[in-house]
Amino acid sequence: AREAAIEALYDNGLTPFETHEARSQERDRPSRAGTAHGLSQFFVAEHTNLNARALSRFTVELSSLIGSGISLDEAFRVMAASDRGSVGRTASALLKDVLAGAQLSQAMRTRAKTFSEEYCAIVAAGEAAGALAPALEQIAGLLGRRLELRSKISAALVYPALREEGYLDLA
Repeated sequence: AREAAIEALYDNGLTPFETHEARSQERDRPSRAGTAHGLSQFFVAEHTNLNARALSRFTVELSSLIGSGISLDEAFRVMAASDRGSVGRTASALLKDVLAGAQLSQAMRTRAKTFSEEYCAIVAAGEAAGALAPALEQIAGLLGRRLELRSKISAALVYPALREEGYLDLA
């Protein structure tokens, strides 16, 4: 079975760099019991491996690569090679799962600390519709607006604090 899978990958123009037997997705899925899913947690799950900026960058890069016609596995290879940090490690881990036969949304769901259920659901809808790049673009836009709003709120909170401490004297 392993040799047949490798041969099928080569037949489809893909080059596997590592092969192993896939484990049951249901058994490996982390429990989501007891997690809060308020608006503040909409796209970034609790205790993320990628912070909000890195997740946004990951999503924008993946969306751009997929949208330009690059295959998913090649997009992950490019991302892993160009970033040695958390984005590259995440791309490499997802590549391994995808090459093992998992759909992207399934691979992301096994990393619940990085990808929220809502993020994975939008990716799954994009996969089902054959429109992964537009789904990723939508997520990237939402994440970008969220980061912008967070920045504006932080700036709005800093000004009164500086004024109160006397750093800003408006005489």
